[in-house]
Amino acid sequence: MGCPDCGAMSLPSSGPDGSWVARETLLGRISTLSRPRRALLVTAVAVTLCCFVGVGALLSEVPGGARGNEAAFEDDLSGRSVPTRISPSSLPGLIASPSPSPTPSRRATPTSTTVKPPPAKVSVHVETPAPSKKPAPRPSGPGYTGWAGPGCTTNVYQEYGRYHSGGGYGGGYGHHQPGYGGGWYDLPSGGYRGSTCDGRFTAIPMSGHPYEDGQGTAIWSWQIGKGYDECHLAVYVPNSGRDGDAAGNPTVYQVLASASSGHYPQATFGVRQIDHRGSLVAVGSYPVEGESFTVRLLDRGQASWGAHHAAAQMRLRCTT
Repeated sequence: MGCPDCGAMSLPSSGPDGSWVARETLLGRISTLSRPRRALLVTAVAVTLCCFVGVGALLSEVPGGARGNEAAFEDDLSGRSVPTRISPSSLPGLIASPSPSPTPSRRATPTSTTVKPPPAKVSVHVETPAPSKKPAPRPSGPGYTGWAGPGCTTNVYQEYGRYHSGGGYGGGYGHHQPGYGGGWYDLPSGGYRGSTCDGRFTAIPMSGHPYEDGQGTAIWSWQIGKGYDECHLAVYVPNSGRDGDAAGNPTVYQVLASASSGHYPQATFGVRQIDHRGSLVAVGSYPVEGESFTVRLLDRGQASWGAHHAAAQMRLRCTT
């Protein structure tokens, strides 16, 4: 209880064991806790102290703070040539659009990767070969090809019943001028010139009747050998500049089994020379019956104005 005159306050009376002292101090309060509570308090204090000690250790081991650590990391990337930005790859034939510039950083300058445009396309010029001027293509596969006729150094060309102007059965037809009369005559050019032939040809007078043969004829022969099943024949119609030198309308030919005139013809065909002067005419394909191939010209034809059949070059191609 207090003193009303001096203002002094009397302390509460302590118990016989001094328990008021224990309740008024920190240690005293701890001592009043039960054993489990004291253990829990000690554990909490220990954990708190460990946290403070750990934070202090981290701060002491990293000088310069986080900023220095980030700068060191950027320097390490630059030293190892590691790009800090990867641009999308470009498709072939396309140029990638430029990427927007990144915002500059206060900590480190980013390294940009240059995107190179794809290589330019190379222009390839393809030349189209000009069409061949040859009259007919060669058959596919192995085969035989040969020329025959006047002025050719290969194969055989023969003439029968030849006479000059003014004589023979044809002397009464057409004009009787040198080189353009009713008889036979040769021309140095106008035929096929190439391969083994020099371009000359022969003008053969007509019999005077469109369906009857006279005595004049020409024969082309090829020794082709064995193993051929079919031959393709082409006849060249010359052009000398004078219509009467190649005026068959038509000129009639026969395909023979051999060069002997006594053999029966395998086939007969005609060529209108008046429509094909200066060209090679493919007349057809014929089976082969032996090792040779022969063609004969017939002189039948009407010639009231001195027209002649032209005997020029022929080409034979045989296939197996």
